[in-house]
Amino acid sequence: MTLAELNDLDDAAFAEALSGIYESSPWVPERAAVGRPFADLEALKAGLRRVVDTAGLEAQHELIKAHPDLVARKHRKAELTDHSKKEQSGAGLDALADDEADELLQLNKEYRDKFDFPFIQCVRKAGPDQALPALRARLQNDADAELRQALEEIHWIASYRLDDLIKE
Repeated sequence: MTLAELNDLDDAAFAEALSGIYESSPWVPERAAVGRPFADLEALKAGLRRVVDTAGLEAQHELIKAHPDLVARKHRKAELTDHSKKEQSGAGLDALADDEADELLQLNKEYRDKFDFPFIQCVRKAGPDQALPALRARLQNDADAELRQALEEIHWIASYRLDDLIKE
């Protein structure tokens, strides 16, 4: 889809076209639709980001909680969205050794217990061998710092997804 085609859609179709960009959170593109037409891809990204950044703490927490844990296939219980499945398997999480997969599962539990939301990392930006070190390090953060980091990671995820969707 081109940006011009996206800009020409009615509000509902616009939101539907971008429904997978912010994981299971259609309210983001719904609210961003009023900012059309977007001059370029960066303006679209900025518009979506602005919606999230000004949404308020409750909505931001819900957005973060909509994301799945980073887990190896060995421990995957829930179905992932197509985007998340592609990103996690592409990041090498499905190829973790059993002890690494077990550690990732345990660290995810500790992270959720501490912050009450899943560990979010843009695995496309970080690379396949960064999940465990990042998770260990970010467990040391306080709640405010981790909320900001999780939202930043979500914006990176959305940016890559938009790059895949919009052809200029």
